[in-house]
Amino acid sequence: MWHDRQVQSTTITLDLAGTQDVAIADHQPRTDCAAVTVRIGTALVYIHDMATTETFTNAFFDLAHSARRLPREIYPNIVAPILGMPEPGVIINASGSPIAAGRLIERPGRYSVLRLQVGRLVFNLHDLGAYSSTTAAFRAAASLAPRTFPNAPETFRRTAVALATSAMPTVVSRRRLAQSTQEARLEATASQRVPAASRPRIERT
Repeated sequence: MWHDRQVQSTTITLDLAGTQDVAIADHQPRTDCAAVTVRIGTALVYIHDMATTETFTNAFFDLAHSARRLPREIYPNIVAPILGMPEPGVIINASGSPIAAGRLIERPGRYSVLRLQVGRLVFNLHDLGAYSSTTAAFRAAASLAPRTFPNAPETFRRTAVALATSAMPTVVSRRRLAQSTQEARLEATASQRVPAASRPRIERT
């Protein structure tokens, strides 16, 4: 009978305040067991396919506007440890693009909190440091996914490259910038010295 079955539902809640300690890695890339991991403190999320990577990344990006209403930083005692029980380490496996939903929770007389739930994993983001560092972690996971999962489509690869490029802008040193400027001037001077007969002709139509 149905009432004789033992059932259990476990939801993991991460209360995050301040810039988080995060790490991203790939495991057994280009194989059927490939995974991208995102570690946030003592929580380790195993992502097993590209669709799930997109789910996490897009879910955080969709809350960017609401995140502007979070405080820049908040007192860390809001997530103070509990006497007699250290912070547990948890492993979460995610695949198949679980349902994601998030919203800003406004609390009268208190700071607002941004809550995002992806499947059975809940993020309570209390300030901009928590939001930006966690978002950056899943953005890095999205850039790592195309070379990890064997069936990554070309569109996903291009998107990941664009994300990685926006996250890590190219830095040009002053010496290199001056050298490039000098080279451009030399090329312009050389082109002016080319005889008119040898220059390509632009026909007007």
